[in-house]
Amino acid sequence: LCKGKKSGVGRPSRRMTKIGNILLPDFPLLLAPMEDVSDPPFRYVCKKQGADIMYTEFISSEGLIRDAWKSKKKLDIFDYERPIGIQIFGGDEEAMALSAKIVATAQPDLLDINFGCPVKKVSELAKIQAELQLKAQAQAF
Repeated sequence: LCKGKKSGVGRPSRRMTKIGNILLPDFPLLLAPMEDVSDPPFRYVCKKQGADIMYTEFISSEGLIRDAWKSKKKLDIFDYERPIGIQIFGGDEEAMALSAKIVATAQPDLLDINFGCPVKKVSELAKIQAELQLKAQAQAF
């Protein structure tokens, strides 16, 4: 990872990418939500190396609503990590809604919903996630 010249050639950025109220440079350095990788020590190193935005490990909605320690631990975020996002996944609409409320208590800058992932334990829910995505798209109209 390179520190410093995040806009590619070292010139000031002409336009900024914006996600909600978060402004990012033209070529932002992002840390994806990776299971058993994006833990606090790894995020610390990534931030020190110039990550513009980071995610915690993705979190099971079922684990959150069942108050599973491993899932709750993934909600731990620190001010120096900001902006930071939390990604949830699951196959039950009610569990997703409840887990989104639980995630909001951690006050992340972003809440991301995983609608499909190649990780086996997540991909098994792909059919249900696809249905949720279609429902969300239909409600957007």
